[in-house]
Parts: sequence; structure tokens; C-alpha cells
Amino acid sequence: MWLNIISMAAFMLLLLTFFLAQRLQYIFHAVFLLAMGLAPLLYYLGFVSLNIRDLIALKYIITLVIVMSGRELIRHGMKERQKGLKQISIVMGIAIIVATAIPALATFGSITFRFPEYPFVIDSILYIAGAAMLAIGTLVAGE
Repeated sequence: MWLNIISMAAFMLLLLTFFLAQRLQYIFHAVFLLAMGLAPLLYYLGFVSLNIRDLIALKYIITLVIVMSGRELIRHGMKERQKGLKQISIVMGIAIIVATAIPALATFGSITFRFPEYPFVIDSILYIAGAAMLAIGTLVAGE
């Protein structure tokens, strides 16, 4: 029962981000990516007892929010004036979307190929780096 409540709260929070100012959207997505990168690492190291990757009810909402965070990183990268930061942000956003969406689509049977198995640490590092890029871009751009 509490997983359903958490799932609905996460979904409502996702919907509310569309009504936030652009800068707050970027900050929300950066914090979310950071949390999704750190939570599995903290579980693996034994600091927390709840494994987010095992929560079936939240799995699809988390996937949707991560893909949307990758989209926000790409959008923010397109607006960036500094060429190096712009390119890294766009590539990071594309990598986050691909690394998250392809396994989810393969699970649904929507696509016929899968990535080979790789350690979850790669996803965690990708999410943490994406969060850092989104936060840096938001602070540097000053929108």
C-alpha cells in the first residue's frame, strides 16, 4: 500500500515540475539524477537498507523521470554559450536517455535488442555526472 502512495506522490511531483520556472526544473532534475545515482551506490556499500532498483512500483516512474532529466540536460546544453560545456551536456543527456530508455523498452518488448549486461555502477556514475553537468550549467547560465 505504501508503495502505491509513494508512486502516486512521485508521479504528482513529476507533473508539478512542468509548472515550475525553468531554473527550478533544472535544479529538480539535477537533484533527482544525483539521488538516483547515489542511492544504488549507498545500498551496495551498505549505508542504506532500501534498494531502489528493486521497487517494481517505482521503476517505471523513475525511468520516466530519468529520461526527462536527460531531455532537460540536452535542452539546457542547447542554450549553453560555452562550447565545451554545451557539447558535454548534450552528449551526457543523450547517454542518459539511451542507457535508461533502451533497457526499459527491451523489457516491454518494444525493441528487439538489448544492451549486454553491465554493472549498475556505470548507470550511477552517468547519473551523478549528468546531475553535476545540469547543476553547473544552471549555475553558470544564471537563467
